[in-house]
Amino acid sequence: MYEKDLQTLNTRLKAGLYNHDYESAAFYLSLLYYHFPKIARSVQIDSALFEGARTKIKSCLARIDKVISVGSSWDIDELFLVIGKRVEIDIFLNLLQANDQPCDCDLSIVDFWFRNIAISTEHRSAFQYAVKQIRKNGPILNIGGWLREETT
Repeated sequence: MYEKDLQTLNTRLKAGLYNHDYESAAFYLSLLYYHFPKIARSVQIDSALFEGARTKIKSCLARIDKVISVGSSWDIDELFLVIGKRVEIDIFLNLLQANDQPCDCDLSIVDFWFRNIAISTEHRSAFQYAVKQIRKNGPILNIGGWLREETT
């Protein structure tokens, strides 16, 4: 089933049907790599997809930074947004790492923020709720250690 999805992705990429929207194609491929790494590795990947993944990581980091750099109190919607963006980053990083591709992003400040939010008195409950809801839709792997099991 997913092998057919990969073949379709490859065919569409070669035919130029993504209109140079390599971020979308990279996201689709990244999800397949994340959940089905053995199958996904059978696809020859255009270098533009790796650049699309890097661009998307930078975009996600910018969005997270925009939310966390303003104020000191965040509501549940903002927590959902930043957790979702951080999960996207992990998915893209997984694609890059699996293909020995570099990524010059620094996640240390963002991950430090997540660890502090997870234990803060003001945000702990909302953070745990957001994580629980996001996990209902799919697994969150603790790839970078930014989301610790004790926060769930």
